[in-house]
Amino acid sequence: MEMARSMLQEKHLPKAFWAEAVYTAVYLLNSICYVHIPTEKRHKLEEKTEKGIFLGYSTQSKGYRIYNLKTKKLIISRDVEFDEDAMWNWDEEK
Repeated sequence: MEMARSMLQEKHLPKAFWAEAVYTAVYLLNSICYVHIPTEKRHKLEEKTEKGIFLGYSTQSKGYRIYNLKTKKLIISRDVEFDEDAMWNWDEEK
């Protein structure tokens, strides 16, 4: 619910959009996503993305809060692609 509340407050939306904000939050939370690795931080033949889990929106900048599965760290990124058909299950995939 905190995510939905944050979305409404950040964009100054009326409370009438509460249900839509909750729907969006539930739809996105724990989505599998792929974070783009800038050219300067990789070699020519290395992966261009890293797999992550969407955790929410950054409050400090215009970006997404992503848990990087490879590094086990929380990162903020604007260059993210979502796999809308895949959801992360914290219980099964440890």
